[in-house]
Amino acid sequence: MEPIENVDQALAMIEYFDGAATDFDLPLADTLQDKIGMNMTSIEERAAERRWEIAGFEQMPGYRIYHFVDAE
Repeated sequence: MEPIENVDQALAMIEYFDGAATDFDLPLADTLQDKIGMNMTSIEERAAERRWEIAGFEQMPGYRIYHFVDAE
């Protein structure tokens, strides 16, 4: 799995994914973890537009794989 290093690419992947939240994994490079959290806020807002929320992540060398579920 190749980590995403661009927030716009991550947003597009969320927007255009055709499937259930539980079938979607988002591998984000650690470089997207900015100090004030703007990148993750944008990603979480895009997921919320689909009524998804982050269910957790797996830490890998240099990136995290985020998992999603339907928001309650």
